[in-house]
Amino acid sequence: MFKIQIKNTTQDASFEHSEGKLFGGRAPSGEGNALIIKDPSVSRTHFCIEAGQGINFLLSNISSGNTILFEDGKSLAPGSTAEFATPNHFVIGGTSIFIQSGNQGNPSDFFSREKKTSTVFYSPNKPEIQKSPPIPEINFEFPSNSRFLDNQSNAINLENQSAPAVIGKILKALENINKLQAELSVGEPYNNQIAKQLVEMADLDIGMVLLLTNDKWVISGCYTANENVSVRYSTTLVKNVVEQKKTFFQDLSNLEEKGQSLVNLEAAVISPILDVHDNIIGALYGARSKNIIAKGGITSLEAQLVQMLASTVGAGIVRERATKSKAQFEQFFSSELAQELDRNPNLLAGREQEITAMFSDLRGFTALSNILKPAEICMLLQDIMEHLSEQIQIEGGVIVDYAGDGILAMWNAPVEQPDHVERACKAALAMHHGFPDVCKRWSHLLGDFPIGLGIGINTGIALVGNTGSKRKFKYGPMGLTVNLASRLEASTKLLGLPLVISAASKAKLPANFPTRRLGQAMFPGVSLPVEIFECKDSSATSEWQENKILYETALQHFEAKSFGHAIKTLTPLIEKHGQGKLMDNPSLKLIRKALEGLESTSGEFSSILWSMTK
Repeated sequence: MFKIQIKNTTQDASFEHSEGKLFGGRAPSGEGNALIIKDPSVSRTHFCIEAGQGINFLLSNISSGNTILFEDGKSLAPGSTAEFATPNHFVIGGTSIFIQSGNQGNPSDFFSREKKTSTVFYSPNKPEIQKSPPIPEINFEFPSNSRFLDNQSNAINLENQSAPAVIGKILKALENINKLQAELSVGEPYNNQIAKQLVEMADLDIGMVLLLTNDKWVISGCYTANENVSVRYSTTLVKNVVEQKKTFFQDLSNLEEKGQSLVNLEAAVISPILDVHDNIIGALYGARSKNIIAKGGITSLEAQLVQMLASTVGAGIVRERATKSKAQFEQFFSSELAQELDRNPNLLAGREQEITAMFSDLRGFTALSNILKPAEICMLLQDIMEHLSEQIQIEGGVIVDYAGDGILAMWNAPVEQPDHVERACKAALAMHHGFPDVCKRWSHLLGDFPIGLGIGINTGIALVGNTGSKRKFKYGPMGLTVNLASRLEASTKLLGLPLVISAASKAKLPANFPTRRLGQAMFPGVSLPVEIFECKDSSATSEWQENKILYETALQHFEAKSFGHAIKTLTPLIEKHGQGKLMDNPSLKLIRKALEGLESTSGEFSSILWSMTK
């Protein structure tokens, strides 16, 4: 029979173990009795005790990396088993254990301490049975050789440091931290630099940058003082640092004061990495083991320096995430709008909003795709889309989506723009203006193959918000306003015009913005006729202005069923057509419809000029 005494900050008790194996640790498992030790620096199953020869005992170190230390300076490495004489005293983590045979007196005689209430857990054959009366589940407490810094903003005070060597160490560490702050990067190479700085400034054997990714801890940077140091960390210590949100360190001073050997002990320092909302996003983890005899445990000063380094890592991650978020925004929004959204993300919430929607589509590009090589098509399309997208963003538009060789863009959401229609029309006209230059750059591929650009613009109420998913962001509009913009873009092919807008958009343009009323049109999915307009830029020629007046006057006659007057008004255009100046599609269409009206005898002739149902 053995009498065993155990002591740490939360446990102080003695008990007897009569036969079989005794497994000890935080949550021991094995065929035998269980001794549960409330010490985070102890492994789940750390050791096994069983009877040896005579009054000796066999001790097995079952832990993967924690050495068991004895009072006489001996040690038992992980994975080893040895026989020891009683009475004896060994240390695991922050817990002292005294063991003696049944006839050697009381183990408590070997401890200089005040008597405390027993809270040790011990069970023959059944784990988790308490020898003492049942007590409530207690919150985790670190052993007495462990401390937390009071807060996350402790200042380094040089006035309190008297030794020049200490002051020099602080200044060098601060200088290196400043250099890392100047770089303020992310990624494994940078985090390896952080880990190296952690080791060098605190005289550690290992330093790690741990990042919390999808609720799992990942080693994102690591540095060891030499190749013999194993890369490992205590998940229990990290977990409890996360709960406290404070820098943790083990100074081991209480062990040194009691004359206990520090051979093969390990002292850890862990500082949480926080984001701007004080959420844990990672931790700096360092440990001293090989150096521990000469250096002792982690000092408060060293812990403060580690805390400053953790703040540097946090700042880099926060800036990188903000930059990535801004870059993602700027794929769809102008840089000014991206900055506004970064300040106020609530602007992206779903709501009804008046918008101006634009659809653009390339003419002849599908046929061209059957001629060119896939790589050539991709390069050509990328260059065209780059030009079109740039003009949209110059005018503060939001690029909602790319679909094949088409683009959907909008204005007046998520941020309101009083001149949203004018912006959309200016962007469309600029897209057309630069389009020939882009095609010229690719003349070696295009040759004489004709490609064109059609754009439709409509203004109205739409539901705007994230129409994508959690996996893929897609901010855009939905509703009839968007559908009609698409129909207007499709109509440009029949009309033979580059840009067509609705009456709703025309109504919000400045009075001096050049437009031509084209007449009423019926569209699929739209029950009522829609007034449509051609849109030109301020450089519209005097000839275009003259033809606009002739066309709109003829259109008024046509809608009044004065078909003869309509044809007569367009006579100058007919004469020019005969002289080689071809009439545009709307003028030709209007003359044909007027002739149909003259020939009609039913009296039910419709004044709707355009039918886009096919």
